[in-house]
Amino acid sequence: MAAGIPRVALLIESSRTYGRGILRGIARYAHVNGPWSIYSQERELHSGVPAWLKEWKGDGIIARIEDRRMANALLRLGHPVVDVLGNNRFEAIPGFDTDARAVAQMAADFFLQAGFARLAFCGYRGIPFSDRREAAFCERLARHGLKVRVFSSKLSSYPPPTYSGGRAIRHGRGAGHRRLAPPTSLAAGSVRLQ
Repeated sequence: MAAGIPRVALLIESSRTYGRGILRGIARYAHVNGPWSIYSQERELHSGVPAWLKEWKGDGIIARIEDRRMANALLRLGHPVVDVLGNNRFEAIPGFDTDARAVAQMAADFFLQAGFARLAFCGYRGIPFSDRREAAFCERLARHGLKVRVFSSKLSSYPPPTYSGGRAIRHGRGAGHRRLAPPTSLAAGSVRLQ
């Protein structure tokens, strides 16, 4: 790290609620623990590595890394990199993720305390965070003798290139919502807002 104020580049989309939340969290952290000099620009998910970063003289990069190509491009720049996409898919890059087990257990406990006995989970099959939440939700409720109906759809890519508008939930409803006896509690593997 260079002497003085750390220079940190942020490659996090500002076009989606989740990305803006990460940016707010980083800003709060830098305000309390800084100062930091933050380099950022408005961007969307799937924007790749910006050209200015190749000549940038900084101390570290915080990014939502979408794929191996982006991970390799960032590593070649020679700066420390942290991935906040949350899937810890790249050995040489540390990552942060939501605690899927804690999220699923909180949802399961809420439904148990509310007295629901019929439960369902709707998520994205093959997407790491959704698979972890599904497993933890089903496991937690199985310990209480409850079975969970699972509805899922497979995304062609992750992260999805654009907001899906609840594609998995609509797909799940179409696949079997008439067979769910009311009242049934539904835990969603992902809630994506723009």
